[in-house]
Amino acid sequence: MKNQTLEIGSYLIPEGCKATVMGGEVIISIKKDNRIKEGDWRCKDCIHRKEGKTSINAWSMSWVCELKPKTVRNPRFANQKLFYCANRNDKACENFERKEHIGVKQSPKVTFPRVNEFDEGSSYRR
Repeated sequence: MKNQTLEIGSYLIPEGCKATVMGGEVIISIKKDNRIKEGDWRCKDCIHRKEGKTSINAWSMSWVCELKPKTVRNPRFANQKLFYCANRNDKACENFERKEHIGVKQSPKVTFPRVNEFDEGSSYRR
């Protein structure tokens, strides 16, 4: 394609494209659609993704899939429940169940009263 000098004015860009100005050149390219499609779910959208431990005597909790338990071979640690890690961006497995469809509720929002909502006899200090 031959480089052309643009005149001052406004120009129409084709549908589904974007314009970028770089180094004095206008580059027209196709827009990327980064939205997740209906069948391309991730572990972060699953109800089985919980906090749990992935190794024996782990200090901190990790995000795990509660439907993928590990077998603990050492009899000294048989009481520990271990699971395989479920990274938030992993593709969903065959046990995937979407959060919104099951009716999982978000934690209620905690609201605190404002200063002027307290009466004079309250123990709130100003």
